[in-house]
Amino acid sequence: MVIKTKLKKASEKPIEIFVALFIILAVAMVLLKLFRGQIADQTAEITKFQTIEAAQALCNDKCSKAKTNNCRTEDLINFCVTNYELDLDANSEIGIFSDSAYEICEDKIHCPLQINCVCGRQLSMANCVTIMDEFYTELYGGAAQSKTRIESQLKYSHGACSVVGADSWYELLVVPKLP
Repeated sequence: MVIKTKLKKASEKPIEIFVALFIILAVAMVLLKLFRGQIADQTAEITKFQTIEAAQALCNDKCSKAKTNNCRTEDLINFCVTNYELDLDANSEIGIFSDSAYEICEDKIHCPLQINCVCGRQLSMANCVTIMDEFYTELYGGAAQSKTRIESQLKYSHGACSVVGADSWYELLVVPKLP
């Protein structure tokens, strides 16, 4: 009888061990899934932050160069036309961002729309158009050539924003200042 009881207990042990291991494995998988989800969210946030920092650094560099060169017109224009791509609304799609005062195309964001740069005067988009117009009118000898050059450098015509809306930064800030 003692031998039968020992055999019975010995045969139950592997089943108990198997069930315990299965429960531990299930708990480990749930914890791993939770941990992986948190890491993915943090990685996406870090990547977005680094992208924003890189874009701001590019624009700040252009602004600093203009200041270093005594606000030379060519450097001011270089700041004005420098642009970058950035998913502002973090929806993983490059399109039109309209949560600001005007619509911005995420595939061509110009530095004056995002960075405050003062070099003799505030380099807003409207002031950039004035600076460009003065420079190109003198360089090319006329308002028509100046307008064509400004439009070619500022107007977005690719990607998600090939159509300019009435509430876009281009229509609100550039068009009224064009010659």
